[in-house]
Amino acid sequence: MKFSSKRLIDNLITAGLCILMFILTCIFMTLLILRVGNTAIIIRNTDIKGILYETEIAYYMESQLNGLPFNNSYITLDEIGDFIQSKAVSNEIGRIAKKYASELSAGNLDYHITTGEVFIASQNLAPELFDLFGHHMTEADYRHFVRTLDDILDFRGQTINGLLEDFGTGAVVPRVLLSPFLVWGAGILWILSLLILCMHKKDDIKSVLLFAGVPVLLSGLIFLAAGVITSRGPELLGDTLYRFAGFAGGIIFLTTGYGIAFSAAGVFSAAAWFIFRCIDKSKNQC
Repeated sequence: MKFSSKRLIDNLITAGLCILMFILTCIFMTLLILRVGNTAIIIRNTDIKGILYETEIAYYMESQLNGLPFNNSYITLDEIGDFIQSKAVSNEIGRIAKKYASELSAGNLDYHITTGEVFIASQNLAPELFDLFGHHMTEADYRHFVRTLDDILDFRGQTINGLLEDFGTGAVVPRVLLSPFLVWGAGILWILSLLILCMHKKDDIKSVLLFAGVPVLLSGLIFLAAGVITSRGPELLGDTLYRFAGFAGGIIFLTTGYGIAFSAAGVFSAAAWFIFRCIDKSKNQC
């Protein structure tokens, strides 16, 4: 009876640690997906054209860009969408997003992007702007272009505090979610739970490969399934989620990618345990 009780407690502790690792893995994956550093990837895999067609400002942008004196082509919303999703432009937007995140972390809620920052960014995009306008831009053209963007987007109005008010949220939650320390914290807690599992299974250390691999595999499969379903069959989820799947394509892309990566890691860990077990059995038979 004592042996059975001890074994039951041992199994309960192991199961509890596995559940904890599963929860921490899901949290860690979610935080990885929401990192500001993924902004460029999210933009390149989101239905930007669909979003543009849903906003009135996009048509004003189209009119203003076509009215630029140096523009040698007729620019459509589709071409604006392609321009935004190009690698160079999305990377520049990603850098701007990182700047906003760093200022938010510093508590500078009055920060907004300046015309000077946009001017520098636009000069970095000379090849992309040439493809858009069909014109090699001079310094005066860049300044005219920046003034036009300022007229369209109102840089002074794009303060962190103003954006938070538009989304109807305070600064605390975004500040915590965008903090890199939160990702590190989740990762450290997962490692600590793994170390505790290793100490608990010190008499059978190889079994840790299985008990750690299964939670990682399950969390990866859940994220993979969520990504595949929303990307391949969003019409099955209803109109609201169907629209979300189009506008959040970048998030879904990352969800699928991380799901594949973590599923593969879980399979590798469980397979390693199985191989070691077969080796030990063959040695015992000899």
